[in-house]
Amino acid sequence: LALLWSTPVGTAFALRVMGLGLLIVGLFIGRLGVALTLIGSALTLWSFTLTGHIPTLDNPMLNALLLFHLVAISFWIGVLTPLRALASDASKIATATALGARFGKRAAAFVPLLIIAGVFMTYTLVGSVSALFRSSYGQALLLKVLLVAGLLGLAAANKLRFIPQMAKGDTAAAKHLAKSISLEWIVIAAVLLTTAVLTSVLTLPN
Repeated sequence: LALLWSTPVGTAFALRVMGLGLLIVGLFIGRLGVALTLIGSALTLWSFTLTGHIPTLDNPMLNALLLFHLVAISFWIGVLTPLRALASDASKIATATALGARFGKRAAAFVPLLIIAGVFMTYTLVGSVSALFRSSYGQALLLKVLLVAGLLGLAAANKLRFIPQMAKGDTAAAKHLAKSISLEWIVIAAVLLTTAVLTSVLTLPN
């Protein structure tokens, strides 16, 4: 255990405990807690740039892209549960519509950047198209890409179909949105599981 603490894994674990601790405390202490939750979130996300394959490449640009990737994904995941809760409450559909519309506008800006960052990191890690299809790492990465593509499809349906229908007062669309978000969570769980395998079990192609 003493040896583990001196490795990047130990440092990442310590940062996560500290970051999540600040985040949780910040939720209960009012306005000052906003700053603590932001700091805690930043520490927690930064900890994920210390382990895995990208940090071993010792490339600051890749680390920055990974951090952006994590921030964007966290923003995306973070809105799902409150949006689903609002959409499931008939008295709060207007609030759900407003939240979904605001998130959709922001997503239109960061999702393309997220895709570009993902493509660049993938190319850097795999190195060639042939390795992407022939190696275990590349195949798992392709699976992740397919899952993310499905996630983008669900998000597009939310933004282009369900939210506009809710804005017109369609209560059925709110139920469809809640179901779509539930399905998004299933896909996200599969993405996270695939990511865990990629970063801890599989090795980069030679």
